[in-house]
Amino acid sequence: MTNGQDTTAASVAENANPIETFLTYRLTRTSWRLNAQASRILRDQAGLSLTQWRVMALIGPQGTRTLSDIARQALFDKGQLSRCVKGMTEAGLIRAVPDPGDQRQSFLSLSQEGRRIFDRMLPVMQRRQTHLLDSLSADQRAAIFPALDRLLDAALRTDFAP
Repeated sequence: MTNGQDTTAASVAENANPIETFLTYRLTRTSWRLNAQASRILRDQAGLSLTQWRVMALIGPQGTRTLSDIARQALFDKGQLSRCVKGMTEAGLIRAVPDPGDQRQSFLSLSQEGRRIFDRMLPVMQRRQTHLLDSLSADQRAAIFPALDRLLDAALRTDFAP
């Protein structure tokens, strides 16, 4: 209880606007706020958009990725991702080397400047993750990623029919 108010899920379901009980609404609202916070940090400290950071974070640890790999892993729209990568290439943050076996595809890697920014921002973003996870109990921390994985699996299934 907080200030005499019951904050359990059942109470939310009984007292709230019905949309407040929709998982997708609650996740989207939380995601918007988290994305706004991350965007502000990245813009202020590195001049990056959140999408640019995510592309860098997906390339950085592996060194080289294809656009298709990134789109598949992050579930990004390929058109939006392609425009982002083009802009990042023009800005000198990533290098795109055409695949000799498939001219429709390029191998993407961080440029020296991109690597410098990634290496500087990764600890900042990791500290943010620690801050966010510290707001959860140990049980909640242990449950959140498996729960999100199950929700993603359910969302990717095409057998749902209303």
